[in-house]
Amino acid sequence: MFNNEKFFWSPAARWEKKDGQVKIEVFCYKDYIVELFPEFYFFTQKGVYVNDLIDKFPKYDKDRLKSFIQDLIRKKILVDSPLIPHELFYSGNYLFQNKHSENIKYDKLEFENFKSMQLNRNYKTPKGLKINLYSDEQYPYCISERKTCRSFNTNEIISFEVFSKLIAVFRQRRINGQIKYYYASAGGLYPIDIYIYIKEKRVENLKQGLYYYSPLDNSINIVDECCHVNKNAHYFMNQSIFNQSAFSIFFIYNMEVTMPKYGGIGYLYSCIDIGIMVSSLTFVAGLYNIGLCSIGDMNFHKIEKYFQLNKNQVYIHTVELGLKLED
Repeated sequence: MFNNEKFFWSPAARWEKKDGQVKIEVFCYKDYIVELFPEFYFFTQKGVYVNDLIDKFPKYDKDRLKSFIQDLIRKKILVDSPLIPHELFYSGNYLFQNKHSENIKYDKLEFENFKSMQLNRNYKTPKGLKINLYSDEQYPYCISERKTCRSFNTNEIISFEVFSKLIAVFRQRRINGQIKYYYASAGGLYPIDIYIYIKEKRVENLKQGLYYYSPLDNSINIVDECCHVNKNAHYFMNQSIFNQSAFSIFFIYNMEVTMPKYGGIGYLYSCIDIGIMVSSLTFVAGLYNIGLCSIGDMNFHKIEKYFQLNKNQVYIHTVELGLKLED
C-alpha cells in the first residue's frame, strides 16, 4: 500500500525510551518495538521506503513490523508530505517559556485581564525618547468602521452582484500584457487556492455546494454540489457564527506553486499572503455591507474529503461572511 512513498519521521514528533517502553508523544509502545530504537528513528529521519525500512530489521517478523509502521503513518508520526499548521507549530507548545497561568485558556475574567495587559503593552526606550505622531487621520468608512461580525442578517439573501464584486478582489487582471492582482503576494506567485462553501438560498442564483474560485477567469467552479458542511466542522464557540453566515471562504496553500522556488520558507510566505488577502477582503466587504469573521481554527479534517485536495495542498484559514445586521 505504501511501497511507492518515502516516509520521514515527523519533525513534530518527540520520542524517548523510558521504563521499558518507547513513548512517542502520547503513544506508548513496548515489547519488540523498544528494541528497534534508536535505529528506527535514525532511518526514518532521513526518509525511507516502507519495504526498505522493514528489510533493515531482518530478525523481526515482517507483518508485525509493517503493522507498527502503518500505525505510525496513521498517527502522522511518519509522514510523506509537508506538515499541516497544527503539526508545524506544535513544537511551540514546549519551546515557548510560558510565564502565565493556564487559566487564561478557560477563565473569561482572567483572559480579559491578560488581553488588557497585552493590548496596552509598550516599548520603553533606554533614553526615554518618545515622539508622538499626528492622530488626525481620516480613513475611508470601510477602514475606520471596520469590526468583526459574529452575527449576520439571515432574513435577506446576498445579491449575485454584491457576491461577484466581493470575490473579484481576488481576481487576476491583464493590463498591457502584464498580470495584475488587487493584492500583493510574498514572492509574487500567488499560491493560495480559494474554495467557497455557499449555503442554501443565501446567495442569489447560486445553489448550495462547495466551489473553487478561479482568479484566472473570475469564475466559480462546482467541486461538490452534494456536500453538506454543518456546525460540527467548527469548535463550539464558533458554531453560532457559522450557523448565521451566508457562505464560507477556505484558503488553501498550494505548495507546488512556491516551494520549487522558495523551499520551506514558501510556507511562511503563504501565511503572509493569506493575511494580505483577508485584509483586502475586509475592506471590500465594508463597501458592500458584508460582515466577516476570521475563524482561528476548526475541525477541517471532518470536511476535507469534499475538497479533493492533493498531498501538496494544505488548509490554512477560514472566513465566515454574511450580510451585516443593522446597528
